Amino acid sequence: MINLMPPKLKDSVKYGSYNVSLIQYISLVIIAGLALGAVIAFGVQIVRSDSAKLNDSITTKQLQKDEYAADTEKAETLTSKIATVNTLLDNEIEFSAVIQEIGRLMPPGTALSSLRLTNDLDENIDLSARASSKQVITELQQNLIGSELFTGADIQNIGYDGTSSSPLKYTVALVVSFDKVKVISL
Repeated sequence: MINLMPPKLKDSVKYGSYNVSLIQYISLVIIAGLALGAVIAFGVQIVRSDSAKLNDSITTKQLQKDEYAADTEKAETLTSKIATVNTLLDNEIEFSAVIQEIGRLMPPGTALSSLRLTNDLDENIDLSARASSKQVITELQQNLIGSELFTGADIQNIGYDGTSSSPLKYTVALVVSFDKVKVISL
């Protein structure tokens, strides 16, 4: 078959078909770009909405946490006390015998005011007492140091209350160290 079209017309038809293909590709790219832009805009909108919801949730959780702060503090205190009791029970330390020994070592003219046990049984016992004189306080300290059960007794402070009607006008705070092995063997 012989092509009788003039070369200009032939080129015109050829470039016309190229133009149609190019317009189709450009249209396809524009449509894909619009679709991609719509997906991005939708994603940004979802992120903004989720961000606002999460911020509200965080604020609510923070308020709830603040409401429970006092209860948490009480629970931690109770946990500490329970740990002390468990330690005492696990080590089978007879603190009633320790208290009896302290009472036996108290010289006349003294009275035990308070006794505080620590969580760690390798530490000390804080002891407060009232006494009639400084000499009696020294005697108490020497009695505690001389005991087989205790390894030391350090005086933390001595106070005097001259306005008290009690004959026990002196107060003393002692830190008493004990031999854990001997306490357990009681």
